[in-house]
Amino acid sequence: MRRGVVLTVLATMLALAVAGTGAAAQDDTVVVALSSTLTTLETQDTTDTDSAAVRFSIYEGLVTINQHGETVPELAESWDVSEDGRTYTFYLRKGIKFHDGTPFNAEAVKVNFDRLMTTQRNTSAGAYFTMLESVEAVDEYTVVFRTKEPFGPFIRHLGIHAAQIMSPAAIEKWGDEVGQHPVGTGPWKFVEWVRGDHVTLERNEDYWREKPGAKRLIYRIVPEPSTRVAMLETGEADVILRVTPEEVERLSNNPNIRVFKTQTARSMFFSIHTQRPHLADPRVRQALNYAVDKEAIVKSILGGAGVVADSPLGSGVFGYTPIKTYEYNPQKARQLLTEAGYANRLSITIAAPRGRYVQDWLVAQAVQAQLQAIGIKAQLNIVGDFASYIQQITSPDRADLMFLGWAPSTLDGEGGLYQILHGDRANQFANSSAFDNDEFDRYVDLARTSTDQEQRLEYYQKAQEIAVEEAPMLFMYYQAVYTAVRDRIEGVYVLPSEQLIMREVRLK
Repeated sequence: MRRGVVLTVLATMLALAVAGTGAAAQDDTVVVALSSTLTTLETQDTTDTDSAAVRFSIYEGLVTINQHGETVPELAESWDVSEDGRTYTFYLRKGIKFHDGTPFNAEAVKVNFDRLMTTQRNTSAGAYFTMLESVEAVDEYTVVFRTKEPFGPFIRHLGIHAAQIMSPAAIEKWGDEVGQHPVGTGPWKFVEWVRGDHVTLERNEDYWREKPGAKRLIYRIVPEPSTRVAMLETGEADVILRVTPEEVERLSNNPNIRVFKTQTARSMFFSIHTQRPHLADPRVRQALNYAVDKEAIVKSILGGAGVVADSPLGSGVFGYTPIKTYEYNPQKARQLLTEAGYANRLSITIAAPRGRYVQDWLVAQAVQAQLQAIGIKAQLNIVGDFASYIQQITSPDRADLMFLGWAPSTLDGEGGLYQILHGDRANQFANSSAFDNDEFDRYVDLARTSTDQEQRLEYYQKAQEIAVEEAPMLFMYYQAVYTAVRDRIEGVYVLPSEQLIMREVRLK
């Protein structure tokens, strides 16, 4: 009897152990290990890249930006643009339904954009569409957008996650809680979200295009890089993001795993709170830039997976112009601090996330040490939960310097310069530097309203020159990321905006 009890217990333990190895043990399930806590699954309350990656599996937009940076049709078949550049007429695909059975049509598009235009949420989503004047459903499958003035990157704005279309029935039913009950037209349908742990999706069997090659997709939240690697090696996870440089070689030598590198358009920086009295002088902000050895950080901490920044825009973004690299020059940094009256008496606070970006907390520690080396008292706060960190970014009592990465989903300079530095966005996400410079704003506004692409490039260059000189941020580097995938998985890629795309995933 005792032997029978022991065998029963052992069998139970074995069953639990097998269950604990994760759903990737099932042939029809794919598991992705994400590095940061998700904030929302509502398209119009967007903040972070990992949440957007999940939403890209659930929702679709009128157009989308593919892995080559091209804007291509999605829920819209085609569109026309008026001669004055203010009216855009979209012709929609027919016969598509949302996951809840609601028909996709022009009225659904209008409901979404009317809501986006009137929302008062303090996120970057609404800021992408302040140019809109009206949206009209002309007939069931024709929708017309009118802008207040010409807006050069409008089509690209429709390709980002903030413009993806939610079920109007879900919006009406759930209201502000629709992000907890996401309903789109995409290849994956929402099943459950256990905050801080996982999101489960199932294949949309009625998808209008080719369906994914797996039945279930699970996104697990795993902030610790070493844990993500272990999950991949054991088969508990099929895909992991932001592989640390020290793990790349080992994983590459595993015959069951392949590793690929994506040079992203993400610019990494520490925003500098320009409205704090001790940081209001550009010379102080320039000194911070001269005090940090970015080349050494890229080489030693990132393993070469990055390029030192010479502009607030990433090199893969339309409008990017190489302006100036702040070389490592601690003597120049001390000189500028002395001229500004802060020799050996500057104290600052720094905040950084842990696990959201590649080696983010180690980069922050290196910056802290290098600032202290020239006599700056620097207090560092590392935040492990990225959702909490996002809340801090625009808090009135936020740190003086906040580590952040920004890759415009539009891959257009407007999505970077306007969102993170324009005065309209001061103290809002993501302009935590509270930068407000009239001349800079003027050039950005000119680039936004022009439809002449060569002219737009000239305006962006002027704006970048001002930003680099005024130094509202500690310019760091353009991030490259490594993604590791189990050999049984195909069809996975990462956009230049760093969003992982699982729409076309297949099992070998």
